[in-house]
Amino acid sequence: MHKKRIKDKDYFYTSIRDETGSVKTIYLGSNRKVAKRKERELGLSKSSKNFNLHTIITLMIFLTIALTGFFAFTGFDVLTITEEVESSEELDSVEEVESSEELDSVEEVIVSTDNLETQEVTAHSDDVSSSKEIINESENLDQIITENITEEIELNTTNETIIELNITEEIELNTTNETIIELNITEEIIISNQTEINITNETIIINQTDINQTIETTQYAAVINQPVKWKKRVLFTSYSNETLIKIPKDATNISINEIINGEKIEINEDQIIFENENSKGLLAITGAFIINNDQYSFFNNFLGNIFKWTGLAVYDDELIEEEQEITITEEIEELEIEYETLGPIATETITNDYEKQVVISSEIHYENILAYTTITNSQIDSINLYWIVNGTKEKSNFTGYDSDGDELIDYIEWIVPHLSNQTYEIIIITKAVHLDENKDIISDVYDFVKAQDDNYTLVPTGNYLRVTFEQELDSSKDITIYSKSNGTGGIEVYGQDDNESLATFSNISSEGEYKIYLTNLIGNQDTFDLKILDSDIEFDYVVDPVYNSGNSLTAYEKGASLMPSNPFDYDSEATSSDYTAISTSNNARWITQLVSSNNNYYNSQIFLFNISETPAMVDNLTISWEGYGDLTSGYNTYMKIWNWTSDTWYQLGVQDFSGLGQDLTLTESIISGTTDFINSSTNEVAVLMSSKHHYSAPRCFVANTKIIMSDESEKNIEDVQIGDTVKSWDQQTSEIVSSTVTKLSQPIHDDMISIMFEHAENINTFDHPYWVVGKGWASHRPDLTNEKYDIGEIKQLNIGDVCLWKEGDKLIESKILDIDAMPGDVQTYIFELDNAHTFFANGILTHNKKSLYTDYIELDVAATQSRLYLPTDEITAAYIANGTASGEMTDGSTYDADEFIHFEHNNRGKRFKLKGLFSGNTVDLRNLIIRANDYQTVIDARNIQGVESTHTIYIPNSINSGAYICPNAYTLEDISSSCSGKITFSYAEANSGTWKSGIFAEIEGSNYKISNLTGSGGSEYTPSCGDSITVNTTLA
Repeated sequence: MHKKRIKDKDYFYTSIRDETGSVKTIYLGSNRKVAKRKERELGLSKSSKNFNLHTIITLMIFLTIALTGFFAFTGFDVLTITEEVESSEELDSVEEVESSEELDSVEEVIVSTDNLETQEVTAHSDDVSSSKEIINESENLDQIITENITEEIELNTTNETIIELNITEEIELNTTNETIIELNITEEIIISNQTEINITNETIIINQTDINQTIETTQYAAVINQPVKWKKRVLFTSYSNETLIKIPKDATNISINEIINGEKIEINEDQIIFENENSKGLLAITGAFIINNDQYSFFNNFLGNIFKWTGLAVYDDELIEEEQEITITEEIEELEIEYETLGPIATETITNDYEKQVVISSEIHYENILAYTTITNSQIDSINLYWIVNGTKEKSNFTGYDSDGDELIDYIEWIVPHLSNQTYEIIIITKAVHLDENKDIISDVYDFVKAQDDNYTLVPTGNYLRVTFEQELDSSKDITIYSKSNGTGGIEVYGQDDNESLATFSNISSEGEYKIYLTNLIGNQDTFDLKILDSDIEFDYVVDPVYNSGNSLTAYEKGASLMPSNPFDYDSEATSSDYTAISTSNNARWITQLVSSNNNYYNSQIFLFNISETPAMVDNLTISWEGYGDLTSGYNTYMKIWNWTSDTWYQLGVQDFSGLGQDLTLTESIISGTTDFINSSTNEVAVLMSSKHHYSAPRCFVANTKIIMSDESEKNIEDVQIGDTVKSWDQQTSEIVSSTVTKLSQPIHDDMISIMFEHAENINTFDHPYWVVGKGWASHRPDLTNEKYDIGEIKQLNIGDVCLWKEGDKLIESKILDIDAMPGDVQTYIFELDNAHTFFANGILTHNKKSLYTDYIELDVAATQSRLYLPTDEITAAYIANGTASGEMTDGSTYDADEFIHFEHNNRGKRFKLKGLFSGNTVDLRNLIIRANDYQTVIDARNIQGVESTHTIYIPNSINSGAYICPNAYTLEDISSSCSGKITFSYAEANSGTWKSGIFAEIEGSNYKISNLTGSGGSEYTPSCGDSITVNTTLA
């Protein structure tokens, strides 16, 4: 006997099985004593049973264990679930069931709860409330009705990540230990603890209505590699004794409930008939035992092998296959079934570190699936996600995450609109990308063009190759490519996404090096689009000029009356902070003011670059320097390079910085005689920057003048020290910045004035300039300021002028109220700065003087690499080129050292040898012609380059008759015994090694080897009628 409590009222009932095997539930009343009496009268009490249920269950268990030795089972692994089970209670332990619903006129509510299971799914909390009211039944106490079991499954996942899916579209991954999500068999993605993933996928609801029922199917949020929860709500328009529902055959975690007045009511499992009897067995057995996940035993294994379902789950509107039917043998008005299906999976194909393909697939039609993957650490702007639809790439949105705190994206998520199979490509833009005619990305090709290695990538006509160089290029720079085309192609060079052509490569056909200078480029740029014209082009290598400052740079400074006499005439090496300052163009400058108190002296900086190229291969040296020198007119700044051959400084350029007052970039190149400017033993290139210095007594302030420091504190000017940082104003950007004190001075002056401002009073020299709104720089004596210094045109400072006063982070106007002269000698103070050369004295903006400053310097080296180009003549091309050091040599390859090259034919053997001078040249043999027959060899080597001036030919020796050479033969027809200048060697002479006319003949194997030739042809003597031939023989 069981009890259900509904709104403070008890209802007692019990269950019997009729002759057809169906379970019937009998209402016994609302009073316990009456119910017990009626149960005895009906013969349904425990004592009336003629069998021992426990005994039968025990026998069934042992019988089943015995059968496991004969049958192989596949089943649901219940070891992953720890279940809490409440067994059904008899009269002495009556089950309590609470209901919040009022029963207005109900006297009889019959609910079968035999073998009741209570399983709560803690991973999901997505129940949708129903407004359907409870059904009122007849008052006949003997009436028998049926009702569904409410089954809730509780997944105890102590050591597993619980993923909560809800309609708020947020998924939280909280891991007690470490969560590993497998994308495929070979790769794992590890999601760190406490990762919160916000997704945009929604709960999908579809409605299906027929004559007798309305079915609402809900798909909750889908995430790759995770189960997906579903809910079916069925509203019946008429009652029937049996209710038929279909769910996917491989559905798991099934919960079936009747909905009465919005409340879930359990359905007895005996009133649930599964098409697959194993499904019903799963419901019964998994509720009958508590499985300890930590203890694996034979019985655990037995259960795990029995209860497993296999099959394909399908969506209601898709293919109707591999479904199972569930029959409810009870009259129900509203039903709810919850279950889970296997989630979508992701299969990855990794092309390289910057490109991968991800296929999201499932046999089930899911919508709005959250997909994710890990990527190489990248900037967000360089990541591209493409959805492949009918072979066409469509750019897709994604969300990027930085999981390791390095400010780079290493994990992305996106929403897949629908399945079954969808393909995505992730491409990270590196330094070389193939674009189509619309400049949409096709693929990353950096691995093909990053080195000269005969690893080509083809770019069709009309497509683009987008390349990004290590440094920004200007109009003095070039782009060099190693490429080839089956036709005659061209390349137009554009700035990234620009439509104006900067330069054009023409006549690209045979494999080789092609170079173009960016003479039309305005400003600096590092990324270019190369458009292919006329014929498809294959690229092996794309390179900008080699930049060699970095660690190869050593810098020194000197202050003297003359410039340094050589690259090693210096005072001291630059400090580490100076090296940092000149490593990039960022207005952090290296200052040299060693002669700041000496007029017409020179502040000099020497830069020693150590290059890696072979000097003989360098065809361009370009020096780019950014900075400024003395600002006084006529006090110039010089750029020079050291000539190691003549031991002199060669002047590249000179610049007058007067009137500029800001950085300027000077760029000069050496394009001929480059080896003179490279030290042949150390590979050093020396560059000198020297500025002639103009000195005058500094403009100064009296003691107790307050200077605003970089931390907004104030310090008396006499207390300022070298290395202190002060607040400055950048005239170019109109921003308040910081500058470092580099030098101090304390002169005595007698030309002092007092200036009264609205906000302060300053006492300084006559020539000290202030910034005046509407005028620019102005002083009390502009004639003295213009004579001594050059910071632009200096105006007259007057009472009523408006200057600038610093208040917090703002500059506000401060009017001059009075100006008075102050006679007598006064101790004054001033300092020099490394950056903006302005500071705030008592809050008022003022200026100081500049010297030689370097913001950035670089040396670009363009070198021709040593390559071998083999003959293009069809007959000659059949000869194999074998290097004495490199073995078989290939066309277009790079070789560093000089070596001999032998040309051998499969049928005619070795015929020609020369020495390739790879250490300083390209060895170009494209015009070489070799012709040979059984006894003659002729060479045409008149139009080849990069080789020694002499060579060697081989003439077959068949009858020991000797050989002769025709020095001016270029074809086989030119070889005859009557040729001009013929040189003859007998066999005996050749066999012993003989020199004649500067040519050496010897026997090597079965050939006459003729060396030191400048001519081209030779033949073995062949007998003819009347010839007298001496044959040397040896008798054994």
